[in-house]
Amino acid sequence: TEFERSKGGRKDQRGFEHVQKFIFQLCWRDYFHFYCQHFGRRVFFLTGPAKRARSWRRDAEVETRWKEGRTGVPLIDALMRELAATGFMANRGRYIVAS
Repeated sequence: TEFERSKGGRKDQRGFEHVQKFIFQLCWRDYFHFYCQHFGRRVFFLTGPAKRARSWRRDAEVETRWKEGRTGVPLIDALMRELAATGFMANRGRYIVAS
């Protein structure tokens, strides 16, 4: 198959990195599927499956600035403003603003 040829290690076989990335994403998808199947609803608890307490701070003003795109971090602000204006944010953007 093309995937097996791309893993052959020869330098003249380029252009199949996307296949490896796709397989990697499928592995992560399956891992989290089984993880959630094993732990069930505990995955969504504040303490998680490990039941480890985490300190959590809520600040209404900070949350409001984040939602309105006024954090002072240009990339975060642009992504949050895009979401407010269009109702859409790309997957990578969701990762960025959530971290």
